[in-house]
Amino acid sequence: MLELHFAVPMAGAIICTLNTRLDSRMLSTHIIHLKAKILFVDHQLLQLAKEAITLLNNTETKPPLLVTIPKLDSFSPSILVHKYDYESLIQETGDTKFSIVHPHDECDPISLNYTSGTTSRPKGVDYFLI
Repeated sequence: MLELHFAVPMAGAIICTLNTRLDSRMLSTHIIHLKAKILFVDHQLLQLAKEAITLLNNTETKPPLLVTIPKLDSFSPSILVHKYDYESLIQETGDTKFSIVHPHDECDPISLNYTSGTTSRPKGVDYFLI
C-alpha cells in the first residue's frame, strides 16, 4: 500500500483506497463511480473483490484489471487467479526510465476518498496537492 500511495499519483492517476468493511454491493458502487481501471487487492480480500466485480456484469461499467497482492511467504505462480499479481505486474510492465507525471495545476486531484455521510450513500472527497 505504501508503494501505491506514492506511485499512483506519480503516474498521473488518482488513487482511491476503499474501505474493507464495506459489502460487495457498496464496493461495486464505488468502482462504478470511480470508473476504476485497476483494482489492487490483498489476497485476504480477494473473494470480496470478486463479488463486487461480478456485480458489474449487470451494468455498462467495464470491470477493472484485478491485481492480487499475495501473501509474501506463500506466493506461487500456480495460485494466481488473475492475469497479474503485484510483483509480476511491476516486473513485466514496469518502465525503468519512467518519468514522474506532475500535476498541471493545483486543482488536479491526486486522491479520491469516500465518506458515507448521513445518508449512507457514498460521497467523493477530492485531495489536491497544493
